[in-house]
Amino acid sequence: MKAPRIPSITLTALFAVSGVRSLHAASVDPEFNPSISGGIVHSVSVSEDGRILVGGEFTSANGLPVARIARFIASGAVDSQFTAPTLDGEVFSAAAARNGSMYISGSFNTVAGTLSPNLAHLAPDGSFDGNAPVTSVPRGRVTTAAFSPAGDLYFGGQFRRVGNASATYLGRLDTTAAFDPSFNAALSSGFALEGGVDTLAVQNDGKILAAGTFETARGAEVLVRLNADGSLDSSFLPQGPILYCTAILPLNNGQILVGGLASSAGDGFVRRLNADGSVDATFNAPAFNDYVRAIALDAAGRVIVGGSFTAAGQQPHSRLARLNSDGSLDANWTLGANGIVKAMASDADGNLIVGGLFSQIGGQTHNGIARLLLQHAPSFKSMATGTNGHFTANLQADAGKTYAVETSSDLKSWTPFSIQTATISGLQIQDADASRKSLCFFRAKLIE
Repeated sequence: MKAPRIPSITLTALFAVSGVRSLHAASVDPEFNPSISGGIVHSVSVSEDGRILVGGEFTSANGLPVARIARFIASGAVDSQFTAPTLDGEVFSAAAARNGSMYISGSFNTVAGTLSPNLAHLAPDGSFDGNAPVTSVPRGRVTTAAFSPAGDLYFGGQFRRVGNASATYLGRLDTTAAFDPSFNAALSSGFALEGGVDTLAVQNDGKILAAGTFETARGAEVLVRLNADGSLDSSFLPQGPILYCTAILPLNNGQILVGGLASSAGDGFVRRLNADGSVDATFNAPAFNDYVRAIALDAAGRVIVGGSFTAAGQQPHSRLARLNSDGSLDANWTLGANGIVKAMASDADGNLIVGGLFSQIGGQTHNGIARLLLQHAPSFKSMATGTNGHFTANLQADAGKTYAVETSSDLKSWTPFSIQTATISGLQIQDADASRKSLCFFRAKLIE
């Protein structure tokens, strides 16, 4: 907000963009600005210690040459404890394991000069780990991977064998990174010569959701649920229409958010399915004019979608949109990207790391990766200036919650201003010295 000598109507407009993070608004974090170039980001994964692992087709991270994989610390700097291995092909999935190691999968043949087609296990420092021997790698590209609650890794793609074992489109590695031949997915190639699994997710109960082009005992399908042993879960019959399912997000209540393309007419969709696959009629999302490729939730239960669409319903939405809990468009969402948003991952603070092929988000320069600030924080109510330049701002906030108020003169460096616990009336920021400042911004963040 500008100094109190500026008219109050201008104060209100500037206060709304000064860094106060609203319950309803969202912003791009200007302090997180790594740069990825040379190709798209296909995958984003945040480890338990906050490190951000990205995989894709890119060749540069923060100006440093890398080959399709990079890791950043929470500030956005390249992780000095990680040396990216050389790869001779794309990474479609990069997933951080609980022990700090990671799995990469895609369409490559060698990792750090060692033959390991399409799937590899890396040590925490990025070095190649030979625990997954060459004889147990998929004989075809791997397009997707997801961890089970037990720490096993499911991987899917366009392969029919893993090592010398039969495994049509879907396989499992145990927690030692060894291929598990006891898992036998109930998928077959059938008519689909170019078929495969394109998208995976694992529910809290260990059941596997797989989307792609394949056959089961029921015939041709694009979305199925498998039991933990790979058998078909016959209780799940997804309703459509679904031409391609490119995003799956299981919810804690047993429901499932799915997105993709509904038909060859190019109409993208987001749908909430009940546990049996029936459509939840209380969730009515608009039609999108192209693919929905990623889905995430914020702390308030709203649905954030990314993709290659430029409109949702009758409203312009450039590759990003947010839906209310009933599926309706959130009118407070104003962020857009100038290119494809392909991947999303939440961090420990409830914010969202997004990756894809773009150079701007929210009007700010962000190449290939950005952090969206979504955390639960106070929203602006009113402000006033009194005599002698005394400034007061009132914020709506959760009673009983504690917030840190910070101040800045340039939106880059922030200093503590106060710690407050919100009352039923919210928060109040008072600055008796505001008249001495040529430029002043405030922001408040939930800390408890």
